[in-house]
Amino acid sequence: MTDAGGGAAVAAKRLQDALRAAGADSRMMVIRKLTDDPAVFEPLGWRGRASVRAVRFYAKRRARWGARADPTGMRSLGLVAHGLGRAAAAAGADVIHLHWVGDEAMGLAEIARLPRPVVWTLHDMWAFSGAEHFSDDGRHRSGYAGGPADIDRRTWQRKARLWRGFRPHFVAPSRWMAGELAASTLFGNAPCTVIPNTLDPAVFAPGPRDAARAALGLPAGPLILFGAIGGAADPRKGGDLLADALHRLA
Repeated sequence: MTDAGGGAAVAAKRLQDALRAAGADSRMMVIRKLTDDPAVFEPLGWRGRASVRAVRFYAKRRARWGARADPTGMRSLGLVAHGLGRAAAAAGADVIHLHWVGDEAMGLAEIARLPRPVVWTLHDMWAFSGAEHFSDDGRHRSGYAGGPADIDRRTWQRKARLWRGFRPHFVAPSRWMAGELAASTLFGNAPCTVIPNTLDPAVFAPGPRDAARAALGLPAGPLILFGAIGGAADPRKGGDLLADALHRLA
């Protein structure tokens, strides 16, 4: 979707930078460009952004109305092909690498038409679930069988129909995510490699602790750092566990 502003975008941009630093001719296509990196392109321009916004407006309300549980949770329906897939195919790349394509950035049929080979890094569970980005009830393992005709089941059925011949090579940043993919009905037989997210060792490197504390103005004594988007409200981020642990320690 973008090249900054969220966990998946940051991870994708770090990988892009690492590939280029290693000499690879890697280019990044996004719906909305937020950095000044000349290797990042916004092929659809303002018309594409407007198209995505319009479809997103409808899809969010349709998803909320049709959700069986957690109607405010993040969902993507993949309704419309805005042209990002066509632009990626026209670039003539040796490999097309998908990252986070939710929030109506790409349509399901558009994804299926991508020329091979395709690599897809899993920043959440949307690729092998229904409309939801996290399958908290585990229905991705059963193919949503026997459940009501809610938006998650309907979206999964659309994926199963449109992606019948689509088999990318998945990359999972964790063994847990790889296990959930392998247990899924949709892509349980797809190839998958576990590759942790990229970090720049020139930036994220150990150094003298006293010097770091002095540079950052941090006090002496033990420090605990916690950061996550929605960390205090989203139980998946563990903010409630941290608060409980600190209370017990106190």
